[in-house]
Amino acid sequence: MIDLCGSAPREVTCGELEERLNRVANLMGTMGLKPGDRLAMCINNRFEFIEVMYGAMHAGVVPVPLDARLDTEILEFTVCDYECVAALVEPASASTSTTMMSFGASSGREVRSNLRPQPAGA
Repeated sequence: MIDLCGSAPREVTCGELEERLNRVANLMGTMGLKPGDRLAMCINNRFEFIEVMYGAMHAGVVPVPLDARLDTEILEFTVCDYECVAALVEPASASTSTTMMSFGASSGREVRSNLRPQPAGA
């Protein structure tokens, strides 16, 4: 797989990708997410989106991808309608992050992450 979105293209082998997906899946379990839980994820178009999406599925967590450019009311409706119990929001989406965090109190759980690209082989 080749990531063309970063500052420099990087290649990731199937083995490296599998290792990264397992790390995401383990993180989901560590954070208390269980198979069947829904995870709202608001990540820009970049390689980490794939890692989070497939890592969540590997853990049995149902990813709910959202577009940060959506209206607050639409985001709120979607998160509530899908009964998301956690949200992972990219720091660049500050307004979306604020919207997602408001659901933390009602769901009882909150997932936050600084999704910074990791160097190849990290």
